[in-house]
Amino acid sequence: MPPPLFGALFVPSGMSQGFVSVALGYVLSHHGVGVAEIAALVSLRLLPETWSFLAGPVIDSCLTSVRWYLIAVAGLALCFLGFAFYPLDAGNSALLGALCLSSGITAVLSTSAASAVLPLTTTDAVRGACAGWRQTGFLGGIGLGGGGALWLTTHAGGLRTAALVSAAIYLVCTLPFWIVTVPAAARGTSVAAAAREAVVALWTLLRTRPGILAAIAVTLPAGIGAAAYLMPAVAGDWHASADVVATVTGALSGLACIPGCISSGYICDRFPRTTVFMWCALAGAVAEGVVTLAPHTATGFAAIVLVNSAFTGLAYGSVTAVIFERLQSVGAATVAGVLGALSNVPVVVVTLILGAVQSRSGSIVMLLTEAGLGVVSVLLYGLLIIAWRPRAIAPLLQPAVS
Repeated sequence: MPPPLFGALFVPSGMSQGFVSVALGYVLSHHGVGVAEIAALVSLRLLPETWSFLAGPVIDSCLTSVRWYLIAVAGLALCFLGFAFYPLDAGNSALLGALCLSSGITAVLSTSAASAVLPLTTTDAVRGACAGWRQTGFLGGIGLGGGGALWLTTHAGGLRTAALVSAAIYLVCTLPFWIVTVPAAARGTSVAAAAREAVVALWTLLRTRPGILAAIAVTLPAGIGAAAYLMPAVAGDWHASADVVATVTGALSGLACIPGCISSGYICDRFPRTTVFMWCALAGAVAEGVVTLAPHTATGFAAIVLVNSAFTGLAYGSVTAVIFERLQSVGAATVAGVLGALSNVPVVVVTLILGAVQSRSGSIVMLLTEAGLGVVSVLLYGLLIIAWRPRAIAPLLQPAVS
């Protein structure tokens, strides 16, 4: 499967996340819902990403990856039909939370199934490129499902129209499986057997220094772009209109992340993938701190969102390459799920932290908090790599020459 076509499989998951964090967040903020409550809904959408290891054994043991993907995308479409016909106000937060959680679960199934397709259709030499295009599809989907849905909400019939259009686009994203035939993968006899195989694979991974360093790398609170999920809700701090928010967090944000995703993915095929991720994450943290100096105008809002999107693309492309590097043809969905779950733990945690920080100290402190977490975590990770260097093998003693 060509890397660009592989990336298209992740558009539905990105659109789901963008819809909840951008379009839904903006609408709820104008219906009397606070930033902390919106952050909680966004976190519910993100929470299943930390459980993705549970979906892996199921996908690896029964049906096929393609069938699981089709089931998941159909489930996403049904969730968005719920958003289309459900009242959006503070009094309905419980059921809104259930819809956000359900869309997160079905999104995880779709990404796990798509990840299982990777080792069946590609070689290790292009895993970095596939990672870059994977994040291009995902982050581009966030822009499309967020800004595009928000534009439809404010210009073409409301959130109901946006949700219905999003559901239709999800179905279009199944077309790659009509173009490329995916070989059948070995299936375990049961979910329990697949889970045991996954535990063995994970234990094998974590017994090595590179495996442990990779697991730590994907859990760093750096390069995750969590503040982007809350920027639409705080757009008023920069006097940004709905049109500006829709354009900047939608199409422009999606375009801004593409060069970073693709370039970091291809770079990861030439240099150590963990090292590339570390430098990309550090650069993103520094950039996020610098853009807080932007003026409190709509232009300043656009600068903050677009700069952060560009550097988030760099980090996401490289961290996904770290994950894809560890996938084998057997148990791919499970191993990808475990590492993917680890990588999403800081996203959920930092989003909640930033929501609380913004409520207490404002949006600038929110951005500086995420930047500080990124710098500190990457520096500590670098110190770990230096302190845990492989011991040099002492040369064999040579007999003395008489």
